[in-house]
Amino acid sequence: MTERGPWIERLEDPVDERAVHRIWRGVEARRRAPSRAGLWIAGGALAAAAALLLWLWPSAPTAAPGPLARAEGGAPLAAGDRVSAAVALSDGSRIAPSEGAQVEVLESTGEAVTAVVGEGRTRFEITPGGPRRWSLECGLARVEVVGTVFTIDREASRVRVAVERGTVLVRSHHLRDGAVRVTAGEQVEVRAPRPESPSVARNVGAPDVEAPDVEAPDVEAPDVEAPDVEAPDVEAPDVEAPDVDPASGTEAATPSIDRAVRPPAATEPVGEPAPRPLSAWLRDADQARAAGDPARAERILVEGLALHPRDRDRGLAWFTLGRVRASRGHDPSAAAQAFDRALAEGAPRALLDEAMTRSVEAHVAAGEHAAARRVADAHRARFPASASRALVDRLAPPVSP
Repeated sequence: MTERGPWIERLEDPVDERAVHRIWRGVEARRRAPSRAGLWIAGGALAAAAALLLWLWPSAPTAAPGPLARAEGGAPLAAGDRVSAAVALSDGSRIAPSEGAQVEVLESTGEAVTAVVGEGRTRFEITPGGPRRWSLECGLARVEVVGTVFTIDREASRVRVAVERGTVLVRSHHLRDGAVRVTAGEQVEVRAPRPESPSVARNVGAPDVEAPDVEAPDVEAPDVEAPDVEAPDVEAPDVEAPDVDPASGTEAATPSIDRAVRPPAATEPVGEPAPRPLSAWLRDADQARAAGDPARAERILVEGLALHPRDRDRGLAWFTLGRVRASRGHDPSAAAQAFDRALAEGAPRALLDEAMTRSVEAHVAAGEHAAARRVADAHRARFPASASRALVDRLAPPVSP
């Protein structure tokens, strides 16, 4: 038997069996319990899943925004408001007419803004991503936009649209394809066609009558023997024989050569000047309205419509005439007739909703309830989600089936 030395005692484990079992039980417990790192990973995965679920979950519909208002807290923009100086709006947009220019609001809701841009230069800064679609009537063209920065320069015979940022859609029947997209750094100009120069023959101002060839009548002098009388020495007056019309035996009405009709020289204007387009009459009517003279504006519009039976702006002119008559308030039936003519003769699409609503109002004010219901039914069919639907239904309720 080997003798145990002191170094053997150092190699022996001083821990007893109970302690060993206790240690192993603790190790096994820690193996079965999740680690702290695992808990962090699991918690992060759970949070990510919850965030994804919330993002995918359909949210409750938000209320539609109201009409635009001035940024300084003024009243909302409404139909008929005129902007003639720079103004900031509640959604961050900005309208900046130059001196003498003016923008008239036709419609302002949470979904759309429609306005007429008068002559002059106006810069628009429309906040992108907004809920409203802007439609700007410029006479020869219409500009449609959601959010961008651009400038409209309008004159009587042309409209120029220059885009600084974003994209706009310019519509006009004077464009080859009826519409064109204009992006940042580009511009488009729409011009009214020049009237064809009429021929000289139709514009001389007097009939082109060829002077007749007058042949002296062949008259044989009678053979009469004259008495032998010495004639006095009298100098006959120098009288030019008149031209004789052989058919009537009277003097012809052909003018002298100095007054004869000649074709106009190349430097002279040919014919009468082209009549002013209906858009010029509309501009004059707008100026009369701005000056507080609706009676004169009505006379201008009536005369302009009479002189332009086939002008492309007749729908807009009838709509404007309806608004003028409605503002005067003395003949709602005449106002309703003007709005109905605007609808019949092709008012701009952006104005159809308002034209139909105003027609219903005018017919009801005139006591013409059958006509009001007819227009109201057409409005409900065409604009079922219009902001004016409640007003139309109140004025001319739908007939129950």
